[in-house]
Amino acid sequence: MHCVYSNSLCGRCSIGISNDCGLGGRAGVGGGFGALQRCLCDCKDVYVKVTNNTGSKIKIIDLDYYDYGIGRNGAWRSEPIKNEVIDKEKIWQATRRLENVKAEQTRIRMKYRIKKRVAYSAKIHKSKKSPKKLCMNGTKFEFNLK
Repeated sequence: MHCVYSNSLCGRCSIGISNDCGLGGRAGVGGGFGALQRCLCDCKDVYVKVTNNTGSKIKIIDLDYYDYGIGRNGAWRSEPIKNEVIDKEKIWQATRRLENVKAEQTRIRMKYRIKKRVAYSAKIHKSKKSPKKLCMNGTKFEFNLK
């Protein structure tokens, strides 16, 4: 069963009601409204797509997201990924859960190295940041690296 839920805290998002929300298949059963809101508003199943248009192979070495809820100004959090090599003109994609971000603004930062002749550059070549987005289930972030 799927439902769509809307409130002023989370905006609009849709989910399949299931036991992993603590609802026992129906809103109001088990975990109640708090569990429903958490399940709707968690920043999970976030889709990240990177297109390599740099003209060289690249190695993605870090995927970070900004948590505006930490302290006064927020902070970057690291999302574990293994270093991935992407051939030129190819796409890398992943789905992640961004811990501690619940229906809040966030942004993604990709760090990568470009292959130089034989080896990859020793330093981080570039860091590309996405614009801010309200993060809920299924939010998409896409990068075109040039």
